[in-house]
Order: sequence, then C-alpha cells, then structure tokens
Amino acid sequence: MVKIGANDNSFNLISINVDAESINNLPLAQIANALFNKVFSKPIEYQIVRKAELKKLEKDANKYFNQTPDQYRDNSKLGLTLKTIEDSQYQLSSDDLREMFARLIVKTMDSRFNTEIPPAFSDILKNLSINEAALCKSIFSLEHNVLPLFEIKLSNYESFSPVDLLTDNSAFEIPINDTYLIWNNKVEEIDKLTISLLGRSGIIEDAFYFNESHAPGLPQAEKIKQTEHFHLIARNFQNFGDSFSKDEPKIVLKERYVRFTPLGKKLMDLCLKN
Repeated sequence: MVKIGANDNSFNLISINVDAESINNLPLAQIANALFNKVFSKPIEYQIVRKAELKKLEKDANKYFNQTPDQYRDNSKLGLTLKTIEDSQYQLSSDDLREMFARLIVKTMDSRFNTEIPPAFSDILKNLSINEAALCKSIFSLEHNVLPLFEIKLSNYESFSPVDLLTDNSAFEIPINDTYLIWNNKVEEIDKLTISLLGRSGIIEDAFYFNESHAPGLPQAEKIKQTEHFHLIARNFQNFGDSFSKDEPKIVLKERYVRFTPLGKKLMDLCLKN
C-alpha cells in the first residue's frame, strides 16, 4: 500500500478502521484518509490505479487542504467528499483533471464552498476528456472568459444580394474541415468535437456581440489571415471553384464566440481557483 502523507494533518492511504459513531470525532484529515483508503485500496491492489498518479493527487490535495484555515474545515458533507474521491479515480492520468479534482475534493471539506457543490459537479468532471479540461483552463484564463473561435469556410455568398441568398439554391457556405482555429500568439487548432462535448455537458455556450467593434475576435481574425497556415489552406482550395457554375467561391474566416455557462463558471471557479 502506498503511504500518502505522514501525520494527522495530511492525506494518506494507511488503513484506518473507523466506525460510524466515532468518525465525526476524528480530525478531518484523518477522516479523509479513511475515505481515500476506502476508494483506492482495491484499485491499487489490482494495479488499476498507478501509485505514482495517486501520489500526485495526494500532493495536490495536501497542498490545498493545508491552505484551508482550521475554522473552515468542515465534516458535514462527507458523503459528497466520498463521491468526489470515487469519481477522481477515473481521471488520475491527466495532470489537469487530477489537479481540478484535488481542489474539488478539498472544497467539499471547506464550509466556505461545500454548500454550493452539487453532486453533479464531480460527475461532469469525471467525464471530461484531457482536451476538454485543457480548453476549460484556457477559457478560464481569458478576459471575461470568452473564447473567439474561427472557422474556415468555402463561400460564394459575395456573388449574391441579401435577397438572393434567401431564395437561390446555388448559394452556399460550407466548412472545409472539423477544426476551429484560435489565436494564442500563434494559430492553434481545436477539434469541433471538443467544443460540442463541452456544450453538451452544459459547461460552455455561445456568446454574442451586438456591436461588432466590441468583439474581441476581430483583431485576432486579421492576424490569422496573415499566417502561412491560413494561406496554405487558401491555396489548397483555390481551384475548388471549378466544380461550381456560379462565380468562384472564396475562402472566408467566420468567427464564433463561446463562454462559460453559469454552471460552467461555478464549476471552474471551484476547480481552478485556489
């Protein structure tokens, strides 16, 4: 059995026999030790969970637990703590998700936060992919938590009047691949599936700007259009218009904005703020 921590003020996996009558009289860290042991003893025994990954969870959890003032340490939500620890075992291989779970586990034992943590939060977290977690961290770091996404499309809309666009079946604007572009001091790609899954989980939603001059994506779009990445795609499609009867379509860059939903913002505040 791997030992995590060394005393009653840190988490460990030493087997602790705790009966229902005495558990609330123990130091909170020792109660947490018992819960950790309950969850991870068998996965470690059968080598389902790697000890090195569990040690990293222990290190992060201890760090955040030691930052919690004594007066806020609270054992009133131990069922929620146990559920969160159980859900964390599915994500120990991801650095981002492991650290997010460490924060969430500790906050279930912090009276400043644990009344605002529904059981669904650990469910959402355990079902995130590594790419989804990384993107959540990126959005969380942005001003107003708004991420501009750029989609490259093939379009012949410029050949039509606004009225004709509504009636002419030969008008089209189609995406050319399954990725969005973002600007992070360079062009990066994001799988559209990642965006769809975060939306399906209720973490992000579309954001809209009624005044385009206030939209943060406009200067970023211009920077993307100047990159070799964009020009290479445009060159690859420059002869694509020969297949169409209308004027040759053009490569265009369409922006979309996503932000955290209220649920997503609350979850990320818990999981990404100390």
